[in-house]
Amino acid sequence: MLLESRDHISLLIAHVASGKPESTADVHQKSQELIDRLMSRIENERQQEQPLAVSPQESVNQLDDDAPSQAGLWHLSLRFGHGVLRNGMDPLSMIRYLDKLGTVEHIVTLSDSMPPANQMDSENCYLGFEIAFNSSVDQATIDSVFDFVREDSKIRILPPHSPLTAYRRLIQELPEDDAYIADIWSKCGTLTQDELAWMWRSGQNVLADDQRASPQPAEVSAAQQPDVADMSRLPKENKAAGNHFIRIDAEKLDQLINLVGELIIYGAGTNQLAQNA
Repeated sequence: MLLESRDHISLLIAHVASGKPESTADVHQKSQELIDRLMSRIENERQQEQPLAVSPQESVNQLDDDAPSQAGLWHLSLRFGHGVLRNGMDPLSMIRYLDKLGTVEHIVTLSDSMPPANQMDSENCYLGFEIAFNSSVDQATIDSVFDFVREDSKIRILPPHSPLTAYRRLIQELPEDDAYIADIWSKCGTLTQDELAWMWRSGQNVLADDQRASPQPAEVSAAQQPDVADMSRLPKENKAAGNHFIRIDAEKLDQLINLVGELIIYGAGTNQLAQNA
């Protein structure tokens, strides 16, 4: 259908280029036919989509700390350091490489840390990414994609069906607003509305257990379903930047050291040959 539409658009352009802007009845009929077919296809796809439904409060009550997430997707929260481009690393190439390991089901680019244009450094990276990833590989394989940027970046990877507490810890660690991240996760399909509501309620419980916390918000009635925006009430425990760590496979590190050694040897040999010449 798209190829047929492309051919018809080419015909329309050629018709206008020939100095005949008036469409013939046949051309007009074909245009309407293609539009109807495309709109019908779009409508069918919309009907097949399963939106995240807000289920009764009882289903939220059945969730607990050990409950696994329903989505069978990996979730990657990537916050690349400002210096990765200057260090010769390309975040986009790493994301593209994920397609060799599986399928990037959904990706959201975060540009919150980007300064005004007159303050931007063209060699700095200001972007982060939230990615829903479908793959059968193990976590070590996915981790290895980001081995060379871990020192300057914050790479967080959650396996499919991770416990909800892992998502709650992650959302507390991310620098962005909780409600904003929760909305992204909902759109990515990482968490359902029920699971987001549980995180909101469990966040209240954490506040209640912390004597240093401010008074707990008023209790929500059973008939009131928490909205994604209520995720902003989750406690902020780890928003401050932590220490930087680098994790590289020891075998890869040995290979790099050997390569550097060989480069030094070859470099010295080249210098010697140049002096003898």
